[in-house]
Amino acid sequence: MIIMKKLMVLIFVTLISCDRNEKKIYSIEDVSNANIKEVDEDFRKSNVNYKVIENEDDSLPFIGKKNFETRMAISGIGTPHKYIEIKRNGDVYFSFEQENQSNRNIMEENFYAGKFSKYMKCEFKKLGNEIIYYEITTGNIYEVDSNNNRLTGEDCCTVSNYELGSKCRCIDALK
Repeated sequence: MIIMKKLMVLIFVTLISCDRNEKKIYSIEDVSNANIKEVDEDFRKSNVNYKVIENEDDSLPFIGKKNFETRMAISGIGTPHKYIEIKRNGDVYFSFEQENQSNRNIMEENFYAGKFSKYMKCEFKKLGNEIIYYEITTGNIYEVDSNNNRLTGEDCCTVSNYELGSKCRCIDALK
């Protein structure tokens, strides 16, 4: 039996039959639900080579758009919702959207940060030329300083760890 961990990104299990030269694609739901029998039968019948593909480039932590908030203590109504998007070609975009609570106007901005690297700089002109440096991993995003040191601070605390004060890490899980 093959045990697979469900990931936040869509994963495909590609089965390539060597003797019939045909390709079958199963979604993670197929593999983890009732269709596991079919996948297992195909595997045994045709001496299948299988490969789990998270993205085309192993140097990228993910492909797609994910939201985050590294400063939990200042989040709330009117706080910008921030996103990071990594394209298949490695281009990285940071964006935000913020709704004005009085008139319901939405302010948005996209910032092209360049090709992916573990440490990225983001500058939002519409947020007062706010410059933030980030460290991006597969599941998390950290705020770092210009020397790539991870930041801590009171405004990075959540309700559950606010007693840590200035020792709270500026981190969030990419969702």
